Amino acid sequence: MIALGRDWYQRVSTAPDSLAGHPEAIQAANLRDRSEVLFYEDVNYAASGAFELITGDSDAFYDAWKSFRGADTPSGNVVDMGEDFDFDDDGEMGRRLPRLAALFLETNP
Repeated sequence: MIALGRDWYQRVSTAPDSLAGHPEAIQAANLRDRSEVLFYEDVNYAASGAFELITGDSDAFYDAWKSFRGADTPSGNVVDMGEDFDFDDDGEMGRRLPRLAALFLETNP
């Protein structure tokens, strides 16, 4: 979502099913190999790159990330990732994200 720009990031973070209206999502739905349409590998490294620019240390990000993730465990303050549900359940996906399900699922519930 970050790579799609601020407007789309904000839109999809408040209404995830709105991603079905993005031209690249529609394009991806019409392709057999969808893996590269909405996935930009370079975005995976944005945080570590920014951290390196600030600290000047290319390895510091991964140490800081381990420390941050480790701090969650003992205190029980795990970052809330939202409600958990089965992403492989087509019926559940159709109920939660009907527009995306209509685009991407073989059998739209």
